[in-house]
Amino acid sequence: SFGHNFAEFVVGNTYERIPVKDAKLDRTGQWPRVHDWTIYVEIVGGDVDVIDRVVFDCGPTFVPRKFIHEYPIRNRTTKKYRFQSRQQTYGFISVDITLVGVGGKELKLDYFVRRGNYREEHSRDFVDPGFHDQIKPRPIPDIGFAVRTLLPASSGLMDNMKIKAVTDHVERTNAWCFIHNHTENNFRIESTTLRGDVELDKCKKFAEEIHQCLGGTCMNIQVMVMVPNPLVDK
Repeated sequence: SFGHNFAEFVVGNTYERIPVKDAKLDRTGQWPRVHDWTIYVEIVGGDVDVIDRVVFDCGPTFVPRKFIHEYPIRNRTTKKYRFQSRQQTYGFISVDITLVGVGGKELKLDYFVRRGNYREEHSRDFVDPGFHDQIKPRPIPDIGFAVRTLLPASSGLMDNMKIKAVTDHVERTNAWCFIHNHTENNFRIESTTLRGDVELDKCKKFAEEIHQCLGGTCMNIQVMVMVPNPLVDK
């Protein structure tokens, strides 16, 4: 047993062939890049937070040759988190993969990209003994996010206009959405698309004010991340 200092993972790749007429040429202008593949490291057990980043080194013919993935994406099919890199090539290559732990531990392995969807049969373990000693907050990536919450209409928050005081913490208040659902007797609050840790901090103050207005009543706040297209899994 490794306690809470490990992540269990498998390596694999997805694959799709691009018709020659639709494929882009390589840098030499001679070879169509007909192989569209995504290499991934999927976390199937343990703690995904043990891993700080995964580096995919595709070799000297790539510019850049290394692709770094720091923020794993939850795959829609397996419901597991993946570190991944999507590429298009005219041939199949071997990729050097380096897993880097939060505590500084590294694990290196190589993987040859296959035609078709392929996934290793056996999982591997990544152990980082210094994980809990070095754990630290991650910076917010430069991607959009939004917040949404449902509150009971019986709370009186809408009637006594406390909602205005709550939203004073957030810029562009007029763009936020307040929808009263008479059928279900509640109202929904949704933000616009936000970015960065400054706006996330404003959302924290927003939640604290609502919590205080409701007299400490528990509430559920959802955070929705708008993932840019290059990071959406295939």
